[in-house]
Amino acid sequence: MYGLLLEGLKQYLVREYGVEVWQTAVQQLSGEVTGIQIKRVYPESLLPSIVRLVAKSTGHPEDEIYFAYGNFHKKFLSLMGYERIIRAIANGFPQFINTLDDVHQNMQINYPRMRGPTFVISAMTNTTMEVTYSSKRNCYAQMVRGQLTAIATSLFGLDVDVELIGYEKVLILNRYTYRITNKNGEWPPSYVTSTEVKMDTIAASHTFGESLLSFFQFHLLFTNDLKIVSLGKGYEEIKEVALGELLPDVFMLNRPKIGATFAEVSEA
Repeated sequence: MYGLLLEGLKQYLVREYGVEVWQTAVQQLSGEVTGIQIKRVYPESLLPSIVRLVAKSTGHPEDEIYFAYGNFHKKFLSLMGYERIIRAIANGFPQFINTLDDVHQNMQINYPRMRGPTFVISAMTNTTMEVTYSSKRNCYAQMVRGQLTAIATSLFGLDVDVELIGYEKVLILNRYTYRITNKNGEWPPSYVTSTEVKMDTIAASHTFGESLLSFFQFHLLFTNDLKIVSLGKGYEEIKEVALGELLPDVFMLNRPKIGATFAEVSEA
């Protein structure tokens, strides 16, 4: 576990309970109070142990602390600059859920040993969705619930109820299911779902223009039948990737776990 999570917890506890509560908990565990390095790897047991001690000293349930920390952690990540990543890759709350795995992979640039959890929308209606969160960690379910609530509210302007409705152990993974209800009614239509774009027409007419595409060294443009029609210069050293090839013939779709069809790729 990187110190990023611990630093966020520290800031929340100091703000909510005072610096002495934080220092006392850390001192009981390590014998001394030292600064946290956000890119240092700490024992996985450290954060849950701190929460356990704080719950005991304050009388607040652990689940309550985790949920409140999850709410606060969104603010902490915003201060660290990660809100920009979220806004860049998602233009609606359902789309945000679908791109959470990409957010964690992006963070691996700065935190190479990070092994993020996975998030999948397992069911969806006009007003609700069920989200499955899978992780080797077994103590962050309420923290994630708090994060989802805060992000839906502050980034997407939604009033949601996030309910933990299921849990199962699958080999080494802890799998939690949440039901997220939009209290204001239907999910707002996103730019992606409300705007029809015919990619084969764009590719044929070069609407984007080579001058624009040249800015993206690893861009890929493909048609409805997954035929590659434009490539960035970054692929020049990869001989297997060439114009006219089919996308699934030259790439392995590792994440998310979807079929190699245009419909599924465009919705991912």
